[in-house]
Amino acid sequence: MLEFIKRDQHKARREYTCHLCGKTIKTGAEYIYEVSKYNGRVNDFRRHIHCDALLSAWAEVTGKDTYTAEKIGNFIRDEICFRCPAGRLSICDKAECFACDVVLGFLLPPTILTAAQKSVRENEGAEG
Repeated sequence: MLEFIKRDQHKARREYTCHLCGKTIKTGAEYIYEVSKYNGRVNDFRRHIHCDALLSAWAEVTGKDTYTAEKIGNFIRDEICFRCPAGRLSICDKAECFACDVVLGFLLPPTILTAAQKSVRENEGAEG
């Protein structure tokens, strides 16, 4: 069973790696820091704001509380990319699906969308 211990938003004082997409969280960018306990084991995670928002949306849609980046990436490609309203599937970089405006716009409510888009801009060009 998943138990959340701590969840905060921080400003990066150094570079970190996003637990979801594997790309760099740049120094100065906002990110989510989470500590949770799963099956008796304590884990800590750092995620981009936009990756955290996508994870929350994915959990809400699927009803699941365990994930891998591959599962979420497959869900995004199956549910959104193949029906891309912008028709970009053939030119899409699958590694960038977590930062795609179409994906963010499809999954996130307007109240979160602006913060997620800001997070993408803050971390543009970050290598993973």
